[in-house]
Amino acid sequence: MNTAQIKLVAWSAAGVLGVALALYVGWFVANRPVINRMVTKDEMKAVLVDVGEIAYKADDIVPYPQVRDAVITLDWSGRPRAEAQAVMPEPEQAAPLVIPVAELVKVMFVSFDAEAPDESLCVLKYTPAAQVSSPPTSSGVLQGWIKRPGDALDTPLGHVKVYAVRPDGVEFAFDDAQREHETVAPNEYDLRGVVRLSSEDELVLRQTSIAVPRVVVGEALARTTQLDQGIYQVGWEDAQYIADNYAEILSTEVRTVDHRDPRTGRRDGVQVLDVQSGSVADTHGLSTGDVVKSINGHPVTSKQEAITFVKNNKDLYDKWEVVVESKGRLKTLVYYSPKK
Repeated sequence: MNTAQIKLVAWSAAGVLGVALALYVGWFVANRPVINRMVTKDEMKAVLVDVGEIAYKADDIVPYPQVRDAVITLDWSGRPRAEAQAVMPEPEQAAPLVIPVAELVKVMFVSFDAEAPDESLCVLKYTPAAQVSSPPTSSGVLQGWIKRPGDALDTPLGHVKVYAVRPDGVEFAFDDAQREHETVAPNEYDLRGVVRLSSEDELVLRQTSIAVPRVVVGEALARTTQLDQGIYQVGWEDAQYIADNYAEILSTEVRTVDHRDPRTGRRDGVQVLDVQSGSVADTHGLSTGDVVKSINGHPVTSKQEAITFVKNNKDLYDKWEVVVESKGRLKTLVYYSPKK
């Protein structure tokens, strides 16, 4: 087909379309009143009534699987559908492993207050199985080891709480109310070199050179007397001397410095740098290198804080328990106030 023929066909088609468009416009203009007329309700009702009963043929019904494959899942491949796999029930989860508290912590020390049990305290040390992330101090004792009734253990053992502190051990409770309480007894220590009472009238000394006088706690004594290993009866003359001259004592007889945790840099006690031989501090059981951690359960982080606590509570306590870190181990020095 040459160019002339193509032009002839194109112009002919355009002419036909133009004539058709003109006829449609003419028809629309002529029938415009009918097209724009609103259909009444009666006319619509008449049309609906004239509709005969609709007959359905079962052969025309499309099965639902075909509709599902063609419309819902859009699977037009015609391949047979794979059989549904049986849903296997999930295996029951095994009960969590319950580890006895005795394998997680060791009770190093208990201080029981019969008059106020809630004020009792204990010193705990975590075992490697506890996986406690608290950094250890230079002594190897984990931070947060002083616990009282109601205190929770450190993460990840927060679900274990100290329920009670008793002379025979520490009772632990759990967030799981179904789990029974567990009691952990204090560690046993080698008693060699420790004074023990074997009968009412006899004191047996085992490899110790400490002479233990027979003194009744609270007896009015002029000078401080050692009653037992780490236990002292403060004399009224010494108490008065300390009260009147504590500033001079701290400047000449004993030198101290705030102790800081080597891992965190925070103050965690008062360290004794030097003790003058025969001084009041020397006769009350303090030694060079000791770090005073707490007084009656109250943590002390500075010399002034320790002095303030004792002065503000001197009329509240007759017994003072001072937790001291000495040569990498904790010990408790007990002081009984002079008899009033």
